[in-house]
Amino acid sequence: MDGILDFRGAALWSAARLRAFLQACALLTLVASCEAAFAPAYDPALVAGFNETNEEALALFSALAGGSNAGAYPRYAAQYDGVIGSFEALKLQAEARPVPPLPPAVAARVSPDDCPADARCAINPTPFNLAGIIDDLNLLKERHARVGLVPDYVGLRKEDYEIYAANVLVLEEYLKRD
Repeated sequence: MDGILDFRGAALWSAARLRAFLQACALLTLVASCEAAFAPAYDPALVAGFNETNEEALALFSALAGGSNAGAYPRYAAQYDGVIGSFEALKLQAEARPVPPLPPAVAARVSPDDCPADARCAINPTPFNLAGIIDDLNLLKERHARVGLVPDYVGLRKEDYEIYAANVLVLEEYLKRD
């Protein structure tokens, strides 16, 4: 059944991602009301790089929207690698931003299931969302190479991608404000 789509749990994954995003937004609002120094600095180069790579990713999704068999994968391999590599570079750039520690009272409110490893993703959620984008694109790439793609699967991966991309855009725009 490798070539047949299995959407079991897809809504559950989307609900979990939405819950994590809403918790991150709530925490950002809480932190913003306390002190602006608890957020990483706005990085215009990160935003410009994201916008450029986002366009490339959306072009890839558009090219694959009608589906594609596994034999056509080699034509797309360099495009996948370029987009995934660019998002990985952006993730490293976002992770390198100095992030002040969260106050203990705020850190205690972060669920380890949603934000493991010292709660940094609650105050700097862009790397977390970029990791989701990278995972989504890798799933698409691997399935394309293995069994090909049907339009519904491409659409599902694109919907997940758009959630993460919107999170990055909203969060980085939030950091841009003075």
